[in-house]
Amino acid sequence: MKYLLPVYELQIGDILMVNRYDTTANWIREKTNSNYSHVLIYRGDNCFLESDGLGVASVNPYRLLFDKLEDVCILRLKDTSKLSKIAQSIGNAANKIGTSYATPLEVGRGMDCKDERMVANQPNRQFCTRFVAQIYKEAGLPVVKNADYCSPKDFEDSDMLFKLNISLLEASEEQIEFANEKNPPIQLLTEATFTFFDNVRTLVGKDIQTFPQLDEFLRLNPKFDEQITKILEKTDYLWVGDLERQLNSHLYDFDSFIQYYGFENALNYSLSELPHEINRTANFKNSIEVYKKLYDETSLKYFDAHYKCYQKQLQFSQERFTVFSQVVMSNHDY
Repeated sequence: MKYLLPVYELQIGDILMVNRYDTTANWIREKTNSNYSHVLIYRGDNCFLESDGLGVASVNPYRLLFDKLEDVCILRLKDTSKLSKIAQSIGNAANKIGTSYATPLEVGRGMDCKDERMVANQPNRQFCTRFVAQIYKEAGLPVVKNADYCSPKDFEDSDMLFKLNISLLEASEEQIEFANEKNPPIQLLTEATFTFFDNVRTLVGKDIQTFPQLDEFLRLNPKFDEQITKILEKTDYLWVGDLERQLNSHLYDFDSFIQYYGFENALNYSLSELPHEINRTANFKNSIEVYKKLYDETSLKYFDAHYKCYQKQLQFSQERFTVFSQVVMSNHDY
């Protein structure tokens, strides 16, 4: 038997505590006396953010399978009036996708730290609990005593969180197949991002971990523009959106969409995705504005490449939105 999360019950800021059974996970549970070994945070839009062994990445909740009911716990903030602050902080944290994982020594300090005053030795690196704790700290919510060094146990014991009473769903064969199949767009984007920053750090000799950090570096060091742009173009980063559109072409045409899902499933899919698509559109428009301004100020090729990439992503998002809207509006015809 395999289990899935009831994603429809999640809200932005929910903390997912999970068990893994590799050597590191076993060590974390033993070292911290915790019931869990890994922590993720729900971003909304059917997306978790986490910092795993590679670094900060996004995770599709429908690809998270669990063998045991007790391997999962959802923690939620008690004060729901603070959710807007959490949403903004999570949005900022998404800029850290691609950030490298902290060294084993730094992670070990995090699992063993009892001093609330101790500050991070590697403030530009992340591990799972630090990543989530810092999101809450930025929102003015100290859910753990030390956001730089904390363990899963610290979240379990937090007075600001409560355990959500949810029931996992039994996964169908189709859902298990979907969860286990490779997801080229997300996988390629993650690999491309990590590869890109690894090469950039080698080139410039700086511990640059995020796109905002790189944006600022290039503003001050435009001589690296052409080299860094070439590094970006050699990865799949700029083309992942095109691949997603190719693989999921049924999402971009009304008739194909209905044929692929059947009308009832297409309607449910559309109703669930329309709010997420609105959020994506807003995010793409914001990124377009940011990179257009940077390009207008500097004329750097790197900023122009990002500007054009986000323009294309906005176009794809609007195409999907049109199809979903058509399905909803045509409900009375079926």
